[in-house]
Amino acid sequence: MRLIHDVKSVSKLFFILLLLISFIVGALLSYVWTMGYYAPQVFHLPKKTSVTIEKVEFFPENATYFNVTLLNPSYSPSTATIEQILVLTNDDLIHKVTDTSPSLSSLAPGDFQTFQAFWNWGNYTGQLVNVIVLIADGSGPALKVGTPVMNLATTSPVFNASDTLHFKVTVHNDAASQAKVDITEVVVDVRGERVTIEEVSPLLPLPLQPNSDVLLTCSWNWSGYSGENAKVTIHTLQGFAASSLTPIP
Repeated sequence: MRLIHDVKSVSKLFFILLLLISFIVGALLSYVWTMGYYAPQVFHLPKKTSVTIEKVEFFPENATYFNVTLLNPSYSPSTATIEQILVLTNDDLIHKVTDTSPSLSSLAPGDFQTFQAFWNWGNYTGQLVNVIVLIADGSGPALKVGTPVMNLATTSPVFNASDTLHFKVTVHNDAASQAKVDITEVVVDVRGERVTIEEVSPLLPLPLQPNSDVLLTCSWNWSGYSGENAKVTIHTLQGFAASSLTPIP
């Protein structure tokens, strides 16, 4: 009787193990079938090279360039050749970056590179711009970013009829500006001529912090330009500029 009881116990244990094995095998087959159907759709890898823009940086201390970091993902099927960097601004103009450091080159799968793109964005401070990268035989990325706020302005130049050898202009760096500027040059455009003012008081270069202004006295004999419109432009070391137009008495 005990032998029969032991045989029945072994049979039940074998049956339980058989059920567990069947359950595991069934679950595994179901998983394999499901992944076989969905995986190609979920993990579909691109057939063409696809570069991504990892980061774009504009610096308020210098408006003459910006940095753009590019990545050719490790799953990319081939090396990416970077052909051009463009900037689309809010006025619907496309600006071509004509020089970079290092020069535009190729990125192997898994490689990334930061390029210094030389383009003066001083006229587009505090705006959203769209940085576009063109590559050969692949998908070029685009990234919309904001430029730093830099508000530099000038008052209307003052030409005093009692002193035809000088004029005055006030330069203001707004409180919202994110960096100081250094005034380096005063230029007058009048009657198709471009005149660089050689003598300015205070002496240039002159630093100008945010939320501050300075009155410049410029030496220039303007007596021969009476009645003409003069455009006075202030240039800075950081690449920013501000202009005012006023008639000469």
